[in-house]
Amino acid sequence: MSRRRLFGLLSAALLLFALANWRWLEAGLLLADIAGRGGALPGWLRTPALRQEAAFPELPADLYRPTRPRAALVLVPGVSPQGKDDPLLVAFAHALALAGFAVAVPDLPDLRQTRISVADRLPIAATAIALLNRPDLAPEARVGIVAFSYAVGPAVLAALQPELAGRLPLLLLIGGYYSLDRLVGWYTTGVDGDATVTPAAWSKWFFLLTNAHRIENPFDAQSLRVMAHRRLRDETASIDDLLIHLTSSGRAVAELLLNRSPERVPALLAALPGPMLAELHALDLARADLAGLHARLLLVHGRKDAIVPVTHALALAEAAPHAELFLIDSLRHVDPAFDPADLLSLWRVAYRLLAWRDGALPSPAASDQARPP
Repeated sequence: MSRRRLFGLLSAALLLFALANWRWLEAGLLLADIAGRGGALPGWLRTPALRQEAAFPELPADLYRPTRPRAALVLVPGVSPQGKDDPLLVAFAHALALAGFAVAVPDLPDLRQTRISVADRLPIAATAIALLNRPDLAPEARVGIVAFSYAVGPAVLAALQPELAGRLPLLLLIGGYYSLDRLVGWYTTGVDGDATVTPAAWSKWFFLLTNAHRIENPFDAQSLRVMAHRRLRDETASIDDLLIHLTSSGRAVAELLLNRSPERVPALLAALPGPMLAELHALDLARADLAGLHARLLLVHGRKDAIVPVTHALALAEAAPHAELFLIDSLRHVDPAFDPADLLSLWRVAYRLLAWRDGALPSPAASDQARPP
């Protein structure tokens, strides 16, 4: 049977099933809206949504508000200079709002400056609390968090804040990491347990750019930035002129990034400058007490992810008390290609999100870890 015919039969079967179950049809509409960057569907099919800037007093965040919100989501921006105004993020927020979610997108200056900080958990938590205090936006105090890639760490840490304990029932996490020690080791050596994908060549240099500001010696910090930009443009570019002038702190960072031996990674990590190592440990979910995470986690990850290997999703699913894992072959880190072979899995993710919106997704049992059928 040809691939096109198989896709046609699968689509027809899904359509027939969806007609008997409106939420399944809604899930398909949501996927179509996301695939079309928020402009794939006629307005009469969805609830109109309005974007409001500075919607919360003393809290820099945008609000995408449908006419009749049925639940609320904190959408965490990724590492992008455009932050909450990134066009892809805006389109995604509109798609969620058109599906009946009030969507709050906090402004996180660190991420806009290509920095990852444990302090970002605080504005994420504050945005969630603002939504919890707005029954007009979050009926029955139904508030969740959606985060991508490196922002998954601060999002999970926000959910673990004492003031939010037990108050966030759902986290949708796409392409997230679990252990930063393992991630850095994979970037530099290509080895992380059973991971079979080779990391993107630029990943370790991007990682350096997100952390260079934590190197106390300004000369070292600038030299390492120049090194990262040079290697991002050309992986084979010479950096000897920069290495020779680094102090011991700068050399410790460079030695880790240029290392190819998995056995040396733990010692090289331990030798990093104090502020950088402390921040990496603070952001490391493998070091967090996830037993206090009462939310249901919907973990979506690409099997061939070259930015964060799938081993991290597997580890996070194992460590979190209530996690469902959805592995997508065609997911390019956080950007789905909507390959027909993955359509059913993506549809199931959208369906679960909408079922939670409607209060139809049971609360996770305290004793077991949920698994997708």
